Amino acid sequence: MENNMPKKIGEVVFKGENLEIYQSTYKGGRPAIFLEEAGPGHVPFTKLTINLPHQPLKDDEFFVKTWTENEELAPWVLEKTSLFEDTGIAVDTGLMQAPIWRFKKEE
Repeated sequence: MENNMPKKIGEVVFKGENLEIYQSTYKGGRPAIFLEEAGPGHVPFTKLTINLPHQPLKDDEFFVKTWTENEELAPWVLEKTSLFEDTGIAVDTGLMQAPIWRFKKEE
């Protein structure tokens, strides 16, 4: 999982729940993005990313879990925040397709 101190990078409201978005890294240095309930206690909500260490990625890209608990959340986060953009590329995980997103460049 993550091997460094998480950094808060944003917030989003999803189905009435105030969520904070954090960035960390997986072993190997790839971005890990997860959400926690806002407020004291840092209650985990979900992990937005998955780590596919044998799949190639650019430094600012990451694989997104868009199924099960993230089926509605992932597109919501993409649409409602200005943090990420979809590359239009997805890779086969063996069971599902994982889209590749990247961090939006500051303009």
